[in-house]
Amino acid sequence: MLCPYKTDMVIWYDYCLLRNNDIGFFGQVDNVNNMFHFTSSASAGEPFPPFDKKTRQLFGRVSLNASRDQNMFASGEIGVDHWRKIYGLAQYTGEFSEIECKNCLDQIIESALNCCSGRREVRIVSGSCYLRYELPFFKYQLFRLKVD
Repeated sequence: MLCPYKTDMVIWYDYCLLRNNDIGFFGQVDNVNNMFHFTSSASAGEPFPPFDKKTRQLFGRVSLNASRDQNMFASGEIGVDHWRKIYGLAQYTGEFSEIECKNCLDQIIESALNCCSGRREVRIVSGSCYLRYELPFFKYQLFRLKVD
């Protein structure tokens, strides 16, 4: 048991979220308990500002689409150069309005860009939303939105 005697927890798996708390959390956006996970310590090999600009463009579109999607999920890709792409996804728990979802995702996007500049593979999880990007593609069958 990782957290004995704790009354609250959030577990994100690749396909689901498990959350428990002894106080009500439905309708409450949780961006306080963010967890950062670097699946690779390697940089993208790009100067950070151009790579980060592409990452920001990708997540501007993906977060907007996730906030509007009935499945509370969106994924996409954007070219870094002629032969490499950044792939990303955004997801939220679904009990929020479109605006609250977009704000939740935007906050963790800013966290990602502040902490993880130039990283190849990053996941950021909160109790309410999830953000992931990788260079190269993570191996899931996803609908991908191409961002130009």
